[in-house]
Amino acid sequence: MLTLDGIVTKVCSIPSLDYSKADEFDNLCAIVKELLTDSGIVVVQLQFEDRSGSTFLKLVEFIGKPEGHNADGVQVWDIKYNSSIDPEKAARSLTLRDFPMHTDAAFDLPPPKYIGLYVVQEDRFGAGISRFIDGHKLIKKLSLKSLHILQSTFFTLQVPEEFRKERAEVHVPLIDSSGNFRYRREIIVDENCSAMQLAALDELEQLLANPELTSSMFLPTGSLLLVDNGRFLHARSQVLDKERHLLRMRFQANWNQANKLFKRRSA
Repeated sequence: MLTLDGIVTKVCSIPSLDYSKADEFDNLCAIVKELLTDSGIVVVQLQFEDRSGSTFLKLVEFIGKPEGHNADGVQVWDIKYNSSIDPEKAARSLTLRDFPMHTDAAFDLPPPKYIGLYVVQEDRFGAGISRFIDGHKLIKKLSLKSLHILQSTFFTLQVPEEFRKERAEVHVPLIDSSGNFRYRREIIVDENCSAMQLAALDELEQLLANPELTSSMFLPTGSLLLVDNGRFLHARSQVLDKERHLLRMRFQANWNQANKLFKRRSA
């Protein structure tokens, strides 16, 4: 167990994994299910080389239902610098730019419950730091007026072109009745917001900039990170290493198999 600035992050260290031995993989899936539902963030640190990310792919496919990132149905997205694209127009994941606090696929109906990242190559200069804010703590800091506006009124969110599937925009509250966030400030259409909505957004942005609410984590090569996308807003500092390479997947939970495995492991 590793505590980072108030967030308890559960860490599993896997020295090896033999897929021919079903119990080894079954146990990993059961452990991840238990920890992810408990803390909302799990880090699995592989102590063996897996540059293809096969463990990551198998794990996500087993415990969840992967979702496509775009109209082509791409389920595994490369987060890596691409020098051939315009950094001002491209998806941030293909640039070296920082990324403000957000949740993934805030424009999807519904948004993915979980996101997964696998570090193929870490930033060798120690940059590209991941940052998190627990939405449970964030809600407690919001004024009742702003919370009501964010939960009960509809905001217009534009769907970025690179992730567009069927619709160009959606009209949704930013916090649901269970306290799950869907948020990415730059895609909210201010022109469609009322004065009260803009004030609520300003209050939320001030809280998201509060370092006392933020936890930071450097993900080394071989790290497999799973996050509750509705609970935790996340950000990234600027990347310095152009060879930094991560894989990303988004998925809904499908715990049926993992539940059976967990019962078997506990018996």
